[in-house]
This record gives sequence, C-alpha cells and structure tokens, in this order.
Amino acid sequence: HDLWEHVDQGLVNKIVEPLRHDLNGKSGLEVFNLIVERYLKKVKAMIFVDQTPENYRFFGHLSNGLEDCKFVFLCRDPRAVVCSQKNRWKKRFNGYADIPLSRAVMLMLRYNPILNALAWNDAQSVLNEYRMGDQVHVVKFEKLLENPKVEIGELCKFVGIPLAEEMLS
Repeated sequence: HDLWEHVDQGLVNKIVEPLRHDLNGKSGLEVFNLIVERYLKKVKAMIFVDQTPENYRFFGHLSNGLEDCKFVFLCRDPRAVVCSQKNRWKKRFNGYADIPLSRAVMLMLRYNPILNALAWNDAQSVLNEYRMGDQVHVVKFEKLLENPKVEIGELCKFVGIPLAEEMLS
C-alpha cells in the first residue's frame, strides 16, 4: 500500500479497470509492471519514481523480476535519521500549522529511537546484500548536501538522463 501513497489513485483506477480481464493468471510482479507501464503512458513520463522508504523490503523481489529497473538508495547518517524522527512531531508547532494536531501527537507517541535504529539497520542490510549490482546506485545524503552537482550528476549518469540546471535548485 505504501508504494502507491503518492500516486493519483483516480488515475490508477482508470488504468486498472480496463485491465481487469487481462490480469487473470498474472503474477503480482507482472501486474505491477503492467500498471506502471500504463501509468507512465497516461502521464507521458519515461521514469517511474517511488520514494517510500519502507519499499526497501520489496527490493529483492523487484530487482529479480524487473531486470531493466534501476534502484537508488538514499542513505543518511543513522544519528541524523533518529534525530529527525525525534523532532518530526514538533513541526506542527514550528510554523507548519497545516499538520493536524492528531498527526503531531501520533508522531510524538510513535517515536522510538530503538525501533528507528533497527529499521535503519534492516534497510542497510538489504542495501549491503544488493549493493554490487549494476541496478543499484547509492547516494549518501550528507555528500548530496555537500556537493549536489557532483552527486546529482552521478545519479543522472546512472539512470541515463542528462543533468539539467533545474535539478540543482
């Protein structure tokens, strides 16, 4: 479910509904690939990007089934990750009034540095297992902040698109 969090659900339904009769007997991976292809056509895009952090859990399945896909891991110092998680709930009180109070309270109650550290470690284990393949590119968050032109340039080279100045702003 997290995979489609940022995708226009109405558009996905318009794409999936006509496919229902074609989906019988297809694997989950085949269905995923078919929907992504149709979605890209509909929005006139060449690249599908999903930024849901929890999707690292599906990496092995996707990388084995979609050999032509590229995967980018954005890695951040675990201490910064835990600190960021600790302070997320405070945003509501620091100028982000559009965050509902209930969400701020939920974020505060869900903060657990041990669980956050375990989740980070789990993601790193997946990354370490697949790091050497030509489908994987690792971007270190701190390096991206230090030298965005170099890091974004390397990323563009990896995915096969030219670096554009707009990407740096």
